[in-house]
Amino acid sequence: MKVISNLFRLLMASLLVLGTPVWAGITYNASVSDCAVIKLSPTQWRAKFTYKIVEDSNIDSWPNVFSMVQPRLNSAGKADPVNTVVLNYSNLQFSKPSIKLGTIYLAQLFFEGNPDPEVIKETSTVSIDFTTDTGGYPALRLLVRFYSYLVPYYIATSGCYSNNEELPPIEEIDPPEPAFQLKSAAWELDTVDTGDLPETTAPGEGYTAAIKNVANNNLCVSYVTAGVKNKNYALSVTNGASQYGGRNLFVMNGPAGSQLPYNLRLISNDGVAGKDFAFPSGSAKYITLSQAASSVEKRSEMCWTPQVNLFRSSQTKGGLHMDTVNFIITPQA
Repeated sequence: MKVISNLFRLLMASLLVLGTPVWAGITYNASVSDCAVIKLSPTQWRAKFTYKIVEDSNIDSWPNVFSMVQPRLNSAGKADPVNTVVLNYSNLQFSKPSIKLGTIYLAQLFFEGNPDPEVIKETSTVSIDFTTDTGGYPALRLLVRFYSYLVPYYIATSGCYSNNEELPPIEEIDPPEPAFQLKSAAWELDTVDTGDLPETTAPGEGYTAAIKNVANNNLCVSYVTAGVKNKNYALSVTNGASQYGGRNLFVMNGPAGSQLPYNLRLISNDGVAGKDFAFPSGSAKYITLSQAASSVEKRSEMCWTPQVNLFRSSQTKGGLHMDTVNFIITPQA
């Protein structure tokens, strides 16, 4: 107790010099809230949090310094609980005035490599920009130091964390680009007698054409697995459709102005009807892409078996008909 009493007297003297005697002999507690980290660029982030200082008669000391470090991104893609990297920061801002002080004093904000720390005199919102180009994880570890112990906090993209909580893996907060690769497929239909085709005005699904070597000509898309987590995607086509007998249909063009109306279904090879597509479609259909492992490391693949249904109109004649279907992949906003 004698050491603490001497320390009180020392602090009281300092406060009088600074003209803030209201702090003398009062104990304080501190907490962190409203944590957030947003991405500014591929390697730059902005952390924000509120550092709250309150009078607390239930404690026998007060926070006299908090230091901030950046955890290292480990090989598992997570924040290392022990190791850190050099904190490269800029644009340090406070919502309430702070003062400069070169020695440990009350709520001193110390950053690694900063020889002239800031001192927080009251509850303040703090904003700081930092980078991850030295192998750091996009979060900050704040250590609030009392005389005999440390209270650690994490300021992260999804809020404030205590030291014993695990932060989300990097692929969830900063997912890589999906890098989609759509494999081309050639769909060659068996010869069909035009007399076997239903009119566009006839009820039913149309004539289901047989597709040659269909097993080797599925429509497949591959992508970076981690890049599609927590997001749904739609598969759509850029081809224009036309009205035929009350139906919305695509058209294959043939000789002498012949037209062969058709629609297209893509049946998911996963065996899940909810992942099938039908074109032309009136609205985008979003699905969760498979994250099963493929033959390529860190990439997954989904495939669909095509089904082409044919119709005939007054402009349908014999001969070879062709069309090209162009697909696009769109993430759900």
